[in-house]
Amino acid sequence: MARIRRAALADAAAMAAVHVASWESTYTGVLPASYLAERTVAVRYAFWLDRLVEDDPAICIFVACGEDGEVCGFASGGNGELYSLYLLEEAQGRGLGRGLVEAVLAELHGAERVIVWVLGVNPARGFYEHMGGRLVAEKQTMMGGELFTEVAYDLGSR
Repeated sequence: MARIRRAALADAAAMAAVHVASWESTYTGVLPASYLAERTVAVRYAFWLDRLVEDDPAICIFVACGEDGEVCGFASGGNGELYSLYLLEEAQGRGLGRGLVEAVLAELHGAERVIVWVLGVNPARGFYEHMGGRLVAEKQTMMGGELFTEVAYDLGSR
């Protein structure tokens, strides 16, 4: 049975692998190859290890585990923002993304509103619309020397 739980220090390597695989399956052919090549498992492992060791009470991190118990996705948030949501391609469409977002939103219950920034070219941005997110802003960001649009969704008052 798939489940969602708080991330533990031992999850850092699996989270890094999910992070990189998710970026590759979503953005290959969309973002510059050089930009994607810089997002290695080693770099992401160091990032997630730091976050999990830090154990900042203002930040929450959850993982989704498949029926085999292996981490297949994760989400993080804090300070009125959903920072990240990543799922392996094969884990999508099973309600795990919704479960991860709901777990983060439950932790951010004191926030007036919760925002998530998504690349405009992300084909999964409709997921946030399906969850009731309202498009509230956009900005330009450089990635790999190219300009991209990011859009913000308000996931609602909490």
